[in-house]
Amino acid sequence: MLYQDAKESDANDNVLTGLRTKDDAFVIPLSALSDNKWIESRFIAMINKIIIDVMMPGGAFIQRSAFGIEATSTKVITTNMINDGRALKMNNEEGSMDSVVSINLFKHIIPNYEKMTFRQARRWLIDKKIIGPESTANAIGYRIPTQSIASISALRFVDVFPEIMGDTIMLPEGFTKLTGSDFDIDKLYVARFAYNKLGGKITKGTALKVDEVIDSYKNEILDAYMKVLLT
Repeated sequence: MLYQDAKESDANDNVLTGLRTKDDAFVIPLSALSDNKWIESRFIAMINKIIIDVMMPGGAFIQRSAFGIEATSTKVITTNMINDGRALKMNNEEGSMDSVVSINLFKHIIPNYEKMTFRQARRWLIDKKIIGPESTANAIGYRIPTQSIASISALRFVDVFPEIMGDTIMLPEGFTKLTGSDFDIDKLYVARFAYNKLGGKITKGTALKVDEVIDSYKNEILDAYMKVLLT
């Protein structure tokens, strides 16, 4: 494993030679290598990836402008519009930020998603209060590089885009000014709560499987971040 990793990292011949094995043992003791610091750093990185790094549900989403989607008059607002045509709030009632994201963020938790139409899948998310006017903040969005708390926001998803629009997210105009986005494929990284197949947020009390117990701890981590952002 180390040898393959070193080869893919274009390590020098000294390292590659030292990582060769024979009869399940290193041909040359690792301590004898002149570049053993590189090997030590790779060991630490591999251990951290398995033990320390937390893989949260979410992904990277390309920011798009709200221009042309928000209604300019109450006379043209219809239920067929994204978020019914209402403007996204930079700071809503609970202190989070409204946003619209691709349904790709949630499709893995929707039962029989492949057999549903977009409207049916959207309705399921609204009924479970994961998105929509009755939903609450269930994710955090952050830019990379993350320079300060201004680069991180608690997100409440008021609606979703169809899967055909790809991994897209729409945010209030104020966020664009706050972060200096210019829509040249700017990405926002999103981490959301883990849900079960019934649409409920996984907690220690509801976790029935080992994977769900792990997800419950991830949700507690996200909860801690959320409290800071909403305070």
